[in-house]
Order: sequence, then C-alpha cells, then structure tokens
Amino acid sequence: MRFFLLSLTIVLLFGLGNAHSSRFRVDPDAKVNGVELNMESLRSLSQEQVQGWAKCDVCEAIVGVVGGALTNNATIPALIDAVGHFCDSLGFLGGPCRSLSADLLNLLPSVAGGMIRLGLDSPVAVCSFASYCDVPCCVTDTVPEQVHISLTGDSEEMLVTWVTMQNTSSVVRVGLASGEYNQHGIGYTNTYKNGGWIGIIHYAIMTELQPSTRYYYQVGDGYNTWSEEFSFITLPKDPEAPIRYAVLGDLGAQFEGNATITHLLQAAVNGEFDVILHIGDISYADGYQKTWDIFMRWMEPAIARVPYMVVAGNHELPFNFAAFQHRFLMPGALNPVHGASLYYDFDIGNTHFMGIHSESVINTAYISDEQLQWIQQSTAKYSERRKNRNNGWFIAMFHRPLYCTNDDKENCDSGANYLRQKLEDVLYQHETDVILSGHQHDYERTYGVYRNNTDPKGPVHLINGAGGNRESNDRTFLAAPAWSAFRDSSFGFGRLTIYNHTHLHWQFYANTNNDPALGQELHDELWIVKSA
Repeated sequence: MRFFLLSLTIVLLFGLGNAHSSRFRVDPDAKVNGVELNMESLRSLSQEQVQGWAKCDVCEAIVGVVGGALTNNATIPALIDAVGHFCDSLGFLGGPCRSLSADLLNLLPSVAGGMIRLGLDSPVAVCSFASYCDVPCCVTDTVPEQVHISLTGDSEEMLVTWVTMQNTSSVVRVGLASGEYNQHGIGYTNTYKNGGWIGIIHYAIMTELQPSTRYYYQVGDGYNTWSEEFSFITLPKDPEAPIRYAVLGDLGAQFEGNATITHLLQAAVNGEFDVILHIGDISYADGYQKTWDIFMRWMEPAIARVPYMVVAGNHELPFNFAAFQHRFLMPGALNPVHGASLYYDFDIGNTHFMGIHSESVINTAYISDEQLQWIQQSTAKYSERRKNRNNGWFIAMFHRPLYCTNDDKENCDSGANYLRQKLEDVLYQHETDVILSGHQHDYERTYGVYRNNTDPKGPVHLINGAGGNRESNDRTFLAAPAWSAFRDSSFGFGRLTIYNHTHLHWQFYANTNNDPALGQELHDELWIVKSA
C-alpha cells in the first residue's frame, strides 16, 4: 500500500511520466548488494544470493529494474515476468516482494517517469521516499553536524540549529574569544520520520548579544561531544549602517550547483556577507532525505557563520514541507500567531523583509486565504511604522515570480497571473521596493512594474533562480516586454547591499563557465536611490 501511495503521489503531485507507454528498458548498470540487475541476472539469482535481504533490499532490487524503464525494448509483460521470477527466488521473502511489486508494476510508466523527473535516480532514493529504507542523517552518532544560524526577529538573539543521529542534550556555549565561553544556552529537540529519515534536530537560542560584535560558539551535548568552533558577527544597531546580503535561489546538491556553492562559501568565510537569503528550492532533495543532509553539510562553512534566512520552493513540498519546516525555524516559527516557518516577517536595520509562501502541495502557485489575510495585516502595520522610520526599505521574498519572460508558459503565464491577482495590489499599495523570487532557472531584472506596465512606483522584481541544480538553466527567453530590463541564462547568485535608507545596490555575479575554479563575473547591477 505504501508503494501504491508513493506511485499515486508522484502521479498526482507532479503529473509525471508517460502513462500510455508500453515498452521499457532495464537499467544495464543497476546493482544491488553487488549483484548486477538485468533481465538475465534476475532470472538466475539463487536463494543463497538473496537470503537475509530485508524489505529495503527487496524494494531496491525491484526499483533497480524499473529505474531505466522509459527508453527500453522490453515489454511490460516481460518485465512483470522477470520481477515475478525474481520474487519467487526469494523464498520466505517472496510474498513481500510480490506485494511490493504488484502496485509498482501496475503504475510502472508513471513511477519510472517520476523517478527520473524527481531526481530519485537510484533504488535507495525511491525506496526511502516510500519509507521502506532508512536514511541515517549523520556520519557519527553524537557529533553535531549541519550547523546553521538564523535570525529570530530579536536583535539580541541568534538561533542555532544542528543535527545528530542520537538524541542528546542540546547545548550552545558562547564567548567573546576563541575557546573562552562564558554563556551557555539550553535548547530542545525535534524530529521527523518522513522518507525514512533517522536523526534528531536541535535548536538553541543565543541571547543577550551585543550589536556589531564577534561571538565564538560551539554546540553539543554539554559534556564531551562538541562541534567545531564557529564564529559570527552580530548586526549593527545603527539602522543607517550598511548591510550586505547574498541572494540565491534554486540551488541543489548536484554538480551544477558546485560553482555557486564554492564561491558562496569562500565569500562567507571571508566575511563578505552579513545575511544569506535563499529564495526557495533548497538542495533539490525532492523527498530524498540523504540529499538534504549532503547539502546542509556542504553549506555548513557558510551558514554556521552567516544567518541563513529561507523561504520554501516547490522542491521542498514532499511530505507537506516536513523537512523544510523541521530543519528551518524562521521568525514565524517562533511567533505564536501562526507558528510556522512558511511565511513570516522581520526587520534588519531600516529594511523590512516579508517571507511569503507561494507553494501548494500539488506543485502549483498558491496563496491561502489565511496567509493573504496575514499579508494584508502585516503590510498595513509596517506602513504605519514606516512613516516614522525615514521611509526605509520594504523587500518581499517568495519562490515563484510575479513576472518572467522565458518560455515556461505554465509559470510565466498562468502561475504568474494567479500570483499577481493575489499579491500585486497589496504589495504595490504598501510601497514594496523590491521583490526577490526564483523558480525560473535564469536571472531576470525588471524595471519598476505594476499590472504589466512600467511604473516608477512599482517594485523592481529580481528573479534569481540561477543557483544551479540538476534541471540546469536551459530556458529560452521570449521577446522582452517594456518592463524587462535585463536577462541572463548564466549560473550565479546576487549581492544586495543596503547602505542606508536612501541607497540600495544590487549586483548579479555569474559563475565563469560554471566552473568553481574560474571565479565570477559581474553581469548586471542596479542602484535604487530615494530622496532623503
């Protein structure tokens, strides 16, 4: 039943695969426990070779056959026969094998297509997605990993989050000098089990922090097991002090994201950013929990030193955004009003940020009535405060764009139209300056725009889904409307500097040949200057 639900979920949520295809190929490179999986080897497996395999192994063996099924010359009846023969060879495991395979093979075309499109390109990925295989989070049992910090909405606090395999105490120790810690904070733990994930997530808040100060910290169990030491610098108290942001979107733990992550880590370690904003599609795990762990370990040198503020994208939706909502506690999750990280707001200096959730559980653009009411109330409250704050900056960030001009008709036409109907008037009414989004795997900047017309009072849209992921940057741009200022299909990320309440500077840096060894090139920049 679980595999049937997995299959049905893939079909309903993503509309993937060719349900009418009738000829398939067995993946010639598939192996399980060192056994090559092809039509002949499946028929020749002996009882001894499979003795002791658990349901995870059985599932992997079946899916190993399915993995290459879209481009083959084998018919479905031949494939069913081969898998049936394989199940018969398992002895006492034959029954579970046949039960697993029946629903899978009935929906074989859609499932095979779903595996490829979702990036579930190995048997263990699909079987863990269906919770038949466990996915341990960590390299060791108790040593903290995947450490990252984030803002809470209180300028005197910093939240730190980390992961361990076993459930231990959650302690952070903090000090003003390396190796000298005079403050300790006790946190708490949580977990989720979707997709077979095994691990414990720890949260602790560092408090009573002074502005513009470097703090050193470690996290651990409070006894003998600690992380390596990290440090961060708190944000300045002066609202007119410059703040530097890295802005990225659609960044995966795959080869295509290597250059962006390399340049981001180097810049973060060198102290070039004060905050990192990730506008959705984080890791491209798509429900495969191992990818989350790989990505968070990869990013740790940056996000353990620089606050990492995120909104969810469509690739976080499996299991109703469970991994996202457990791994990231944004200010909204610390706010009892709506108690979730999916939408929230916070202030940094003279800038008000609003994180909006643009996703549905069926991979479409969606703004719930509850969230829309919150947006209307929150923007109205900020507008009142803004009158007494030198008219600071208002930046909204959400994954799917309101405007874009590539050939993705679904998202740049119907999806964007839907979001404009829901959001554009309220954001325009309350004088939003900049809207950060991603989703489109390219970079695009607009002029001030409102209702499809250039408007100097409208927000500038920065569509920055060019971080790099397995889906690549392969869109074709259509004819540019008057409101489209600059377009680029390169991989890279943005740098945003807010100097004060009148001067904002934006830059898009492209990865040279998307090679981590070749550096970056400035491809686009913009100054926005307001009257004092």
